[in-house]
Amino acid sequence: MREGRLRTQALILALCDALMVLLAMQVAWWLRFDVNNWLATQLPPAWVPFKTGWTPGQLYVLAVFVTLPVFWLILREVGLYSQPEEGSGEFLRLCAAVFVASVLLAAVSFYVKVQNEQEQFQFSRGYCALFLPSSVICLAAGRGFCRWLLRMLSRRGLWQNRILFVGSGPLAEEMAASLGGRGTNRVVGTLEAPVEPPSDWPREPGNRAASAAALPVLGKSSELVEVAQRHACNEVVVALPDAPPDLLKQLAEDCYRAHIRFRMVPDVYEMLLDHMDLSLVGDIPLLGMRGSRIEGINFLCKRLFDIVVASVLLVLLLPTVFLSAVIAIKLFDPGPALYFQERLGYRRRRFRFWKLRTMKAGADAGDAVAMHKDYLKKYVAGKADGAKDAKGRTVYKITEDPRVTRVGRFLRMYSIDELPQLWNVLKGDMSLIGPRPPVAYEVENYRPIHLRRFEVLPGISGLWQVSGRNELSFEEMVKLDLYYIENWSLELDLRILFKTLQVVLFQRAH
Repeated sequence: MREGRLRTQALILALCDALMVLLAMQVAWWLRFDVNNWLATQLPPAWVPFKTGWTPGQLYVLAVFVTLPVFWLILREVGLYSQPEEGSGEFLRLCAAVFVASVLLAAVSFYVKVQNEQEQFQFSRGYCALFLPSSVICLAAGRGFCRWLLRMLSRRGLWQNRILFVGSGPLAEEMAASLGGRGTNRVVGTLEAPVEPPSDWPREPGNRAASAAALPVLGKSSELVEVAQRHACNEVVVALPDAPPDLLKQLAEDCYRAHIRFRMVPDVYEMLLDHMDLSLVGDIPLLGMRGSRIEGINFLCKRLFDIVVASVLLVLLLPTVFLSAVIAIKLFDPGPALYFQERLGYRRRRFRFWKLRTMKAGADAGDAVAMHKDYLKKYVAGKADGAKDAKGRTVYKITEDPRVTRVGRFLRMYSIDELPQLWNVLKGDMSLIGPRPPVAYEVENYRPIHLRRFEVLPGISGLWQVSGRNELSFEEMVKLDLYYIENWSLELDLRILFKTLQVVLFQRAH
Protein backbone atom coordinates (compact mmCIF):
# COMPACT_ATOMS: atom_id res chain seq x y z
CA MET A 1 0.00 0.00 0.00
CA ARG A 2 1.43 3.34 -1.07
CA GLU A 3 0.36 5.17 2.13
CA GLY A 4 2.37 2.72 4.22
CA ARG A 5 5.31 3.22 1.88
CA LEU A 6 5.05 7.00 2.26
CA ARG A 7 4.89 6.65 6.05
CA THR A 8 8.03 4.53 6.00
CA GLN A 9 9.78 7.01 3.73
CA ALA A 10 8.78 9.90 6.00
CA LEU A 11 10.09 8.00 9.04
CA ILE A 12 13.40 7.31 7.27
CA LEU A 13 13.73 11.00 6.44
CA ALA A 14 12.88 11.98 10.03
CA LEU A 15 15.56 9.66 11.44
CA CYS A 16 18.05 10.91 8.87
CA ASP A 17 17.20 14.52 9.77
CA ALA A 18 17.78 13.77 13.46
CA LEU A 19 21.23 12.35 12.74
CA MET A 20 22.09 15.30 10.51
CA VAL A 21 20.99 17.85 13.14
CA LEU A 22 23.23 16.10 15.68
CA LEU A 23 26.06 16.19 13.15
CA ALA A 24 25.44 19.91 12.52
CA MET A 25 25.60 20.59 16.26
CA GLN A 26 28.91 18.73 16.45
CA VAL A 27 30.30 20.60 13.43
CA ALA A 28 29.27 23.96 14.91
CA TRP A 29 30.91 22.99 18.22
CA TRP A 30 34.08 21.88 16.46
CA LEU A 31 34.34 25.10 14.43
CA ARG A 32 33.45 27.43 17.30
CA PHE A 33 35.58 25.93 20.05
CA ASP A 34 38.15 23.39 18.84
CA VAL A 35 39.17 25.18 15.63
CA ASN A 36 38.85 28.62 17.23
CA ASN A 37 41.00 27.63 20.23
CA TRP A 38 43.63 26.17 17.90
CA LEU A 39 43.66 29.39 15.86
CA ALA A 40 44.16 31.35 19.07
CA THR A 41 47.48 29.55 19.56
CA GLN A 42 48.61 30.15 15.99
CA LEU A 43 47.40 33.67 15.11
CA PRO A 44 47.44 37.13 16.66
CA PRO A 45 44.41 37.80 18.89
CA ALA A 46 42.93 40.28 16.40
CA TRP A 47 42.71 37.58 13.75
CA VAL A 48 40.87 35.02 15.91
CA PRO A 49 37.14 35.08 14.96
CA PHE A 50 35.75 34.26 18.43
CA LYS A 51 36.99 34.70 21.97
CA THR A 52 37.96 31.72 24.11
CA GLY A 53 36.49 30.99 27.52
CA TRP A 54 34.54 28.66 29.79
CA THR A 55 32.56 26.16 27.67
CA PRO A 56 30.63 23.55 29.72
CA GLY A 57 29.93 20.89 27.09
CA GLN A 58 27.21 19.17 29.11
CA LEU A 59 24.84 22.09 28.54
CA TYR A 60 25.27 21.81 24.78
CA VAL A 61 24.50 18.08 25.09
CA LEU A 62 21.31 18.85 27.02
CA ALA A 63 20.34 21.30 24.26
CA VAL A 64 19.84 18.28 21.98
CA PHE A 65 16.56 17.47 23.77
CA VAL A 66 15.19 20.88 22.78
CA THR A 67 16.80 21.18 19.35
CA LEU A 68 15.54 17.89 17.88
CA PRO A 69 11.82 18.38 18.72
CA VAL A 70 11.91 21.97 17.43
CA PHE A 71 13.48 20.90 14.14
CA TRP A 72 11.06 17.99 13.72
CA LEU A 73 8.04 20.22 14.30
CA ILE A 74 9.22 22.96 11.93
CA LEU A 75 10.18 20.49 9.19
CA ARG A 76 6.78 18.83 9.58
CA GLU A 77 4.91 22.13 9.38
CA VAL A 78 6.54 23.06 6.06
CA GLY A 79 5.49 19.69 4.60
CA LEU A 80 8.87 17.96 4.37
CA TYR A 81 7.43 14.71 5.76
CA SER A 82 3.80 14.65 4.59
CA GLN A 83 4.64 15.26 0.91
CA PRO A 84 8.27 14.21 0.35
CA GLU A 85 9.67 15.58 -2.91
CA GLU A 86 12.99 16.08 -4.64
CA GLY A 87 14.69 19.03 -6.28
CA SER A 88 14.96 22.76 -5.67
CA GLY A 89 11.50 22.98 -4.08
CA GLU A 90 12.52 20.71 -1.22
CA PHE A 91 15.84 22.53 -0.75
CA LEU A 92 14.19 25.97 -0.53
CA ARG A 93 11.65 24.71 2.03
CA LEU A 94 14.49 23.07 3.94
CA CYS A 95 16.40 26.38 4.06
CA ALA A 96 13.30 28.21 5.29
CA ALA A 97 12.64 25.60 7.99
CA VAL A 98 16.25 25.64 9.20
CA PHE A 99 16.25 29.44 9.36
CA VAL A 100 13.05 29.54 11.44
CA ALA A 101 14.21 26.76 13.78
CA SER A 102 17.67 28.28 14.23
CA VAL A 103 16.28 31.74 14.99
CA LEU A 104 13.87 30.29 17.57
CA LEU A 105 16.61 28.27 19.25
CA ALA A 106 19.00 31.23 19.23
CA ALA A 107 16.34 33.44 20.85
CA VAL A 108 15.78 30.83 23.58
CA SER A 109 19.52 30.32 24.14
CA PHE A 110 20.07 34.01 24.91
CA TYR A 111 17.89 33.62 28.01
CA VAL A 112 19.76 30.58 29.31
CA LYS A 113 22.45 31.64 31.78
CA VAL A 114 24.50 29.57 34.22
CA GLN A 115 26.59 31.13 36.98
CA ASN A 116 30.04 29.62 37.52
CA GLU A 117 32.46 30.41 40.33
CA GLN A 118 34.53 32.62 38.00
CA GLU A 119 32.04 33.92 35.40
CA GLN A 120 28.55 33.69 34.00
CA PHE A 121 27.98 31.26 31.11
CA GLN A 122 25.72 31.94 28.14
CA PHE A 123 25.35 29.93 24.92
CA SER A 124 27.83 31.15 22.35
CA ARG A 125 26.43 33.47 19.70
CA GLY A 126 29.19 32.28 17.39
CA TYR A 127 27.99 28.70 17.89
CA CYS A 128 24.44 29.74 16.96
CA ALA A 129 25.69 31.55 13.85
CA LEU A 130 27.73 28.53 12.72
CA PHE A 131 24.88 26.11 13.46
CA LEU A 132 22.64 27.70 10.78
CA PRO A 133 24.81 26.93 7.69
CA SER A 134 25.95 23.64 9.21
CA SER A 135 22.31 22.52 9.52
CA VAL A 136 21.46 23.43 5.93
CA ILE A 137 24.49 21.58 4.55
CA CYS A 138 24.08 18.49 6.74
CA LEU A 139 20.32 18.17 6.25
CA ALA A 140 20.55 18.65 2.48
CA ALA A 141 23.38 16.12 2.25
CA GLY A 142 21.55 13.59 4.42
CA ARG A 143 18.33 13.86 2.43
CA GLY A 144 20.26 13.64 -0.82
CA PHE A 145 21.89 10.42 0.37
CA CYS A 146 18.49 8.98 1.40
CA ARG A 147 17.02 9.79 -2.04
CA TRP A 148 20.00 8.18 -3.78
CA LEU A 149 19.70 5.08 -1.60
CA LEU A 150 15.96 4.74 -2.30
CA ARG A 151 16.55 5.10 -6.04
CA MET A 152 19.23 2.40 -5.90
CA LEU A 153 16.83 0.10 -4.06
CA SER A 154 14.12 0.89 -6.61
CA ARG A 155 16.35 -0.16 -9.49
CA ARG A 156 16.70 -3.52 -7.79
CA GLY A 157 12.94 -3.82 -7.30
CA LEU A 158 13.06 -3.33 -3.51
CA TRP A 159 11.52 0.15 -3.20
CA GLN A 160 9.20 0.97 -6.04
CA ASN A 161 6.00 2.95 -6.32
CA ARG A 162 4.24 0.79 -8.92
CA ILE A 163 1.58 2.78 -10.80
CA LEU A 164 -1.38 1.36 -12.73
CA PHE A 165 -3.26 3.62 -15.18
CA VAL A 166 -6.91 3.49 -16.16
CA GLY A 167 -7.37 4.83 -19.68
CA SER A 168 -5.15 5.08 -22.75
CA GLY A 169 -4.23 7.57 -25.43
CA PRO A 170 -2.14 10.77 -25.44
CA LEU A 171 -3.14 11.89 -21.94
CA ALA A 172 -2.24 8.58 -20.30
CA GLU A 173 1.05 8.42 -22.22
CA GLU A 174 1.96 11.97 -21.16
CA MET A 175 1.17 11.17 -17.54
CA ALA A 176 3.10 7.88 -17.67
CA ALA A 177 6.16 9.61 -19.12
CA SER A 178 6.06 12.31 -16.42
CA LEU A 179 5.45 10.00 -13.47
CA GLY A 180 7.68 7.17 -14.67
CA GLY A 181 10.71 9.45 -14.82
CA ARG A 182 10.42 10.51 -11.17
CA GLY A 183 12.48 8.91 -8.43
CA THR A 184 11.22 5.45 -7.49
CA ASN A 185 8.07 5.44 -9.69
CA ARG A 186 7.44 2.64 -12.18
CA VAL A 187 4.41 2.50 -14.50
CA VAL A 188 3.29 -1.13 -14.97
CA GLY A 189 0.53 -0.61 -17.56
CA THR A 190 -3.03 0.50 -18.07
CA LEU A 191 -6.60 -0.81 -17.97
CA GLU A 192 -9.20 -0.32 -20.67
CA ALA A 193 -12.19 1.78 -19.62
CA PRO A 194 -15.73 1.74 -21.07
CA VAL A 195 -15.35 5.37 -22.22
CA GLU A 196 -13.39 6.93 -25.06
CA PRO A 197 -10.23 8.86 -24.06
CA PRO A 198 -10.04 12.50 -25.20
CA SER A 199 -8.53 12.59 -28.67
CA ASP A 200 -7.80 16.33 -28.69
CA TRP A 201 -5.54 16.45 -25.60
CA PRO A 202 -2.88 19.08 -26.48
CA ARG A 203 0.70 17.94 -26.75
CA GLU A 204 3.73 19.97 -27.69
CA PRO A 205 5.69 18.70 -30.70
CA GLY A 206 8.59 16.52 -29.71
CA ASN A 207 7.52 15.95 -26.10
CA ARG A 208 8.31 12.73 -24.27
CA ALA A 209 4.88 11.17 -24.70
CA ALA A 210 5.01 11.51 -28.47
CA SER A 211 7.92 9.10 -28.67
CA ALA A 212 6.93 6.87 -25.79
CA ALA A 213 5.76 3.35 -26.46
CA ALA A 214 2.07 2.63 -25.89
CA LEU A 215 1.24 1.48 -22.37
CA PRO A 216 0.69 -2.28 -22.11
CA VAL A 217 -2.99 -3.09 -21.59
CA LEU A 218 -3.33 -5.43 -18.60
CA GLY A 219 -7.12 -5.84 -18.54
CA LYS A 220 -10.37 -3.96 -18.08
CA SER A 221 -11.23 -1.36 -15.47
CA SER A 222 -13.66 -3.82 -13.86
CA GLU A 223 -10.63 -6.04 -13.09
CA LEU A 224 -8.77 -3.31 -11.21
CA VAL A 225 -8.45 -5.16 -7.87
CA GLU A 226 -7.20 -8.40 -9.42
CA VAL A 227 -4.71 -6.69 -11.78
CA ALA A 228 -3.40 -4.37 -9.06
CA GLN A 229 -2.78 -7.27 -6.70
CA ARG A 230 -1.19 -9.40 -9.44
CA HIS A 231 1.31 -6.63 -10.30
CA ALA A 232 1.80 -5.42 -6.69
CA CYS A 233 0.62 -1.89 -7.54
CA ASN A 234 0.73 0.90 -4.97
CA GLU A 235 -1.19 3.56 -6.87
CA VAL A 236 -3.90 3.92 -9.52
CA VAL A 237 -4.10 6.98 -11.81
CA VAL A 238 -7.31 7.50 -13.80
CA ALA A 239 -6.48 9.41 -17.01
CA LEU A 240 -10.11 9.95 -18.07
CA PRO A 241 -11.20 13.55 -17.46
CA ASP A 242 -14.62 12.85 -19.04
CA ALA A 243 -15.31 9.65 -17.11
CA PRO A 244 -18.87 9.30 -15.73
CA PRO A 245 -19.27 9.73 -11.96
CA ASP A 246 -20.46 6.14 -11.46
CA LEU A 247 -17.26 4.76 -12.99
CA LEU A 248 -15.05 7.04 -10.87
CA LYS A 249 -16.95 6.08 -7.72
CA GLN A 250 -16.52 2.39 -8.48
CA LEU A 251 -12.81 2.79 -9.21
CA ALA A 252 -12.28 4.79 -5.99
CA GLU A 253 -14.06 2.16 -3.89
CA ASP A 254 -12.07 -0.62 -5.59
CA CYS A 255 -8.88 1.20 -4.61
CA TYR A 256 -10.02 1.49 -1.01
CA ARG A 257 -10.84 -2.20 -0.95
CA ALA A 258 -7.41 -3.09 -2.34
CA HIS A 259 -5.60 -0.55 -0.07
CA ILE A 260 -4.22 1.36 -3.06
CA ARG A 261 -3.84 5.11 -3.46
CA PHE A 262 -6.35 6.62 -5.92
CA ARG A 263 -5.62 9.67 -8.09
CA MET A 264 -7.33 11.06 -11.18
CA VAL A 265 -7.09 13.77 -13.80
CA PRO A 266 -10.01 16.02 -12.81
CA ASP A 267 -12.86 17.52 -14.72
CA VAL A 268 -12.81 21.30 -14.27
CA TYR A 269 -16.02 21.11 -12.20
CA GLU A 270 -14.48 18.64 -9.76
CA MET A 271 -11.82 21.07 -8.53
CA LEU A 272 -13.96 22.02 -5.52
CA LEU A 273 -14.75 18.51 -4.30
CA ASP A 274 -14.32 17.89 -0.58
CA HIS A 275 -11.61 15.54 0.69
CA MET A 276 -9.47 16.09 -2.41
CA ASP A 277 -6.01 17.50 -2.95
CA LEU A 278 -4.56 18.82 -6.16
CA SER A 279 -1.05 18.25 -7.49
CA LEU A 280 0.63 18.95 -10.82
CA VAL A 281 2.65 16.53 -12.93
CA GLY A 282 4.29 18.73 -15.52
CA ASP A 283 1.38 20.89 -16.65
CA ILE A 284 -1.28 18.25 -15.96
CA PRO A 285 -3.44 18.54 -12.81
CA LEU A 286 -4.00 15.40 -10.72
CA LEU A 287 -6.84 15.17 -8.25
CA GLY A 288 -6.44 12.63 -5.46
CA MET A 289 -8.19 11.56 -2.27
CA ARG A 290 -6.66 13.52 0.58
CA GLY A 291 -4.81 11.15 2.90
CA SER A 292 -4.31 11.06 6.64
CA ARG A 293 -2.07 13.70 8.21
CA ILE A 294 -1.42 11.42 11.19
CA GLU A 295 1.53 9.53 9.78
CA GLY A 296 5.31 9.58 9.97
CA ILE A 297 6.62 12.34 12.24
CA ASN A 298 3.04 13.57 12.83
CA PHE A 299 2.16 10.18 14.30
CA LEU A 300 5.22 10.35 16.56
CA CYS A 301 4.27 13.86 17.79
CA LYS A 302 0.69 12.79 18.46
CA ARG A 303 1.82 9.62 20.23
CA LEU A 304 4.19 11.52 22.54
CA PHE A 305 1.41 14.01 23.28
CA ASP A 306 -0.97 11.14 24.13
CA ILE A 307 1.52 9.43 26.47
CA VAL A 308 2.33 12.63 28.39
CA VAL A 309 -1.29 13.79 28.81
CA ALA A 310 -2.65 10.29 29.60
CA SER A 311 0.07 9.74 32.22
CA VAL A 312 -0.68 13.06 33.92
CA LEU A 313 -4.43 12.40 33.91
CA LEU A 314 -3.98 8.91 35.36
CA VAL A 315 -1.78 10.24 38.18
CA LEU A 316 -4.31 12.97 38.99
CA LEU A 317 -7.54 10.97 38.62
CA LEU A 318 -6.60 7.45 39.72
CA PRO A 319 -6.47 8.03 43.52
CA THR A 320 -9.59 10.21 43.56
CA VAL A 321 -12.22 10.02 40.81
CA PHE A 322 -11.42 6.52 39.56
CA LEU A 323 -11.27 4.83 42.97
CA SER A 324 -14.43 6.64 44.12
CA ALA A 325 -16.28 5.40 41.02
CA VAL A 326 -15.09 1.81 41.57
CA ILE A 327 -16.25 1.87 45.22
CA ALA A 328 -19.65 3.29 44.21
CA ILE A 329 -20.16 0.58 41.57
CA LYS A 330 -19.30 -2.19 44.01
CA LEU A 331 -21.55 -0.78 46.77
CA PHE A 332 -24.72 -0.32 44.68
CA ASP A 333 -24.53 -3.24 42.26
CA PRO A 334 -22.84 -6.64 42.62
CA GLY A 335 -20.36 -7.63 39.95
CA PRO A 336 -17.05 -6.42 38.53
CA ALA A 337 -16.29 -2.69 38.43
CA LEU A 338 -14.53 -2.86 35.09
CA TYR A 339 -16.11 -3.85 31.79
CA PHE A 340 -14.13 -5.26 28.85
CA GLN A 341 -15.21 -5.51 25.24
CA GLU A 342 -13.48 -6.39 21.98
CA ARG A 343 -13.30 -3.43 19.62
CA LEU A 344 -11.62 -2.71 16.28
CA GLY A 345 -8.85 -0.13 16.17
CA TYR A 346 -6.10 0.99 13.83
CA ARG A 347 -6.30 -0.97 10.56
CA ARG A 348 -9.14 -3.04 12.07
CA ARG A 349 -6.88 -4.66 14.66
CA ARG A 350 -8.81 -6.14 17.58
CA PHE A 351 -8.01 -4.94 21.08
CA ARG A 352 -9.45 -5.11 24.60
CA PHE A 353 -11.51 -1.99 25.27
CA TRP A 354 -11.74 -0.86 28.94
CA LYS A 355 -14.65 0.93 30.62
CA LEU A 356 -16.21 1.27 34.05
CA ARG A 357 -19.35 -0.87 34.17
CA THR A 358 -22.54 1.21 33.97
CA MET A 359 -25.06 -1.59 33.29
CA LYS A 360 -26.25 -4.48 35.40
CA ALA A 361 -23.92 -7.45 35.28
CA GLY A 362 -24.58 -9.66 32.23
CA ALA A 363 -26.85 -7.08 30.57
CA ASP A 364 -24.89 -7.15 27.31
CA ALA A 365 -25.64 -10.75 26.34
CA GLY A 366 -28.34 -12.61 24.39
CA ASP A 367 -31.25 -10.55 23.05
CA ALA A 368 -29.55 -7.28 24.01
CA VAL A 369 -26.71 -7.94 21.55
CA ALA A 370 -29.13 -8.90 18.76
CA MET A 371 -31.15 -5.74 19.35
CA HIS A 372 -28.03 -3.56 19.36
CA LYS A 373 -26.73 -5.24 16.21
CA ASP A 374 -30.01 -4.62 14.39
CA TYR A 375 -30.06 -0.98 15.47
CA LEU A 376 -26.47 -0.39 14.30
CA LYS A 377 -27.34 -1.85 10.89
CA LYS A 378 -30.15 0.70 10.53
CA TYR A 379 -28.01 3.54 11.93
CA VAL A 380 -25.16 2.95 9.45
CA ALA A 381 -27.66 2.71 6.58
CA GLY A 382 -29.28 5.99 7.67
CA LYS A 383 -32.62 4.33 8.46
CA ALA A 384 -32.57 4.50 12.26
CA ASP A 385 -35.30 6.46 14.00
CA GLY A 386 -34.17 9.12 16.47
CA ALA A 387 -35.55 9.29 20.01
CA LYS A 388 -36.16 12.26 22.30
CA ASP A 389 -33.92 12.58 25.34
CA ALA A 390 -34.76 14.31 28.64
CA LYS A 391 -33.92 17.73 27.15
CA GLY A 392 -36.08 17.22 24.06
CA ARG A 393 -33.18 16.63 21.68
CA THR A 394 -33.36 13.99 18.94
CA VAL A 395 -30.62 11.45 19.58
CA TYR A 396 -29.64 8.18 17.95
CA LYS A 397 -29.50 5.93 21.03
CA ILE A 398 -31.71 4.25 23.59
CA THR A 399 -32.75 7.09 25.92
CA GLU A 400 -34.41 5.08 28.70
CA ASP A 401 -32.32 1.94 29.02
CA PRO A 402 -33.47 -0.16 32.05
CA ARG A 403 -30.14 -2.00 32.04
CA VAL A 404 -28.24 1.11 33.21
CA THR A 405 -27.76 1.35 36.97
CA ARG A 406 -28.24 4.50 39.06
CA VAL A 407 -24.50 4.87 39.49
CA GLY A 408 -24.07 4.13 35.80
CA ARG A 409 -26.31 7.06 34.82
CA PHE A 410 -24.16 9.42 36.87
CA LEU A 411 -20.93 8.01 35.43
CA ARG A 412 -22.26 8.37 31.88
CA MET A 413 -23.48 11.91 32.53
CA TYR A 414 -19.91 13.05 33.23
CA SER A 415 -18.18 10.43 31.00
CA ILE A 416 -16.37 9.04 34.05
CA ASP A 417 -16.96 5.52 32.68
CA GLU A 418 -14.46 6.31 29.89
CA LEU A 419 -11.50 6.93 32.25
CA PRO A 420 -10.05 3.37 32.06
CA GLN A 421 -9.41 4.00 28.36
CA LEU A 422 -6.45 6.12 29.43
CA TRP A 423 -4.77 2.75 29.96
CA ASN A 424 -5.67 1.83 26.36
CA VAL A 425 -3.93 5.05 25.31
CA LEU A 426 -0.74 4.19 27.20
CA LYS A 427 -0.77 0.67 25.71
CA GLY A 428 -0.98 2.12 22.19
CA ASP A 429 -4.43 0.71 21.37
CA MET A 430 -6.05 4.15 21.37
CA SER A 431 -5.36 7.87 21.24
CA LEU A 432 -6.84 10.68 23.32
CA ILE A 433 -8.50 12.11 20.20
CA GLY A 434 -9.77 10.15 17.20
CA PRO A 435 -12.74 8.22 15.79
CA ARG A 436 -14.53 6.02 18.31
CA PRO A 437 -13.63 2.31 18.02
CA PRO A 438 -16.58 0.25 16.72
CA VAL A 439 -17.57 -3.31 17.56
CA ALA A 440 -16.98 -5.93 14.86
CA TYR A 441 -20.63 -6.37 13.85
CA GLU A 442 -20.98 -2.63 13.20
CA VAL A 443 -18.18 -2.76 10.60
CA GLU A 444 -20.04 -5.49 8.70
CA ASN A 445 -22.36 -2.74 7.43
CA TYR A 446 -19.65 -0.24 6.39
CA ARG A 447 -19.14 0.95 2.84
CA PRO A 448 -15.51 1.29 1.63
CA ILE A 449 -15.40 5.04 2.37
CA HIS A 450 -16.37 4.35 6.00
CA LEU A 451 -13.27 2.19 6.43
CA ARG A 452 -11.12 5.31 6.31
CA ARG A 453 -11.93 5.70 10.01
CA PHE A 454 -9.38 2.92 10.59
CA GLU A 455 -6.50 4.94 9.12
CA VAL A 456 -5.71 6.31 12.59
CA LEU A 457 -5.80 5.15 16.19
CA PRO A 458 -9.32 5.35 17.69
CA GLY A 459 -9.88 7.97 20.37
CA ILE A 460 -11.50 8.50 23.76
CA SER A 461 -12.96 11.76 22.46
CA GLY A 462 -13.17 13.21 18.98
CA LEU A 463 -14.49 15.95 16.76
CA TRP A 464 -17.95 14.40 16.43
CA GLN A 465 -18.28 14.00 20.22
CA VAL A 466 -17.93 17.76 20.73
CA SER A 467 -20.01 18.63 17.65
CA GLY A 468 -23.26 16.90 18.49
CA ARG A 469 -22.35 13.31 19.38
CA ASN A 470 -25.51 11.16 19.49
CA GLU A 471 -27.51 13.93 17.79
CA LEU A 472 -25.62 13.26 14.52
CA SER A 473 -26.40 10.71 11.85
CA PHE A 474 -23.78 8.13 10.95
CA GLU A 475 -22.86 9.91 7.69
CA GLU A 476 -22.40 13.19 9.57
CA MET A 477 -20.19 11.40 12.10
CA VAL A 478 -18.03 9.91 9.32
CA LYS A 479 -17.64 13.31 7.65
CA LEU A 480 -16.38 14.81 10.91
CA ASP A 481 -14.00 11.88 11.43
CA LEU A 482 -12.61 12.28 7.90
CA TYR A 483 -12.19 16.01 8.41
CA TYR A 484 -10.19 15.30 11.56
CA ILE A 485 -8.01 12.68 9.83
CA GLU A 486 -7.25 14.98 6.89
CA ASN A 487 -6.71 18.18 8.91
CA TRP A 488 -5.07 16.93 12.10
CA SER A 489 -2.75 19.15 14.11
CA LEU A 490 -1.67 19.30 17.75
CA GLU A 491 -3.60 22.55 18.00
CA LEU A 492 -6.77 20.76 16.85
CA ASP A 493 -6.22 18.03 19.45
CA LEU A 494 -5.86 20.65 22.21
CA ARG A 495 -9.02 22.45 21.08
CA ILE A 496 -10.99 19.20 21.10
CA LEU A 497 -9.64 18.31 24.56
CA PHE A 498 -10.72 21.66 26.03
CA LYS A 499 -14.09 21.40 24.28
CA THR A 500 -14.49 17.89 25.73
CA LEU A 501 -14.00 19.27 29.23
CA GLN A 502 -16.73 21.85 28.60
CA VAL A 503 -19.10 19.19 27.25
CA VAL A 504 -18.51 16.93 30.26
CA LEU A 505 -18.64 19.61 32.97
CA PHE A 506 -21.88 21.08 31.65
CA GLN A 507 -23.49 17.63 31.41
CA ARG A 508 -23.83 17.65 27.63
CA ALA A 509 -22.37 14.16 27.26
CA HIS A 510 -24.71 11.37 26.12
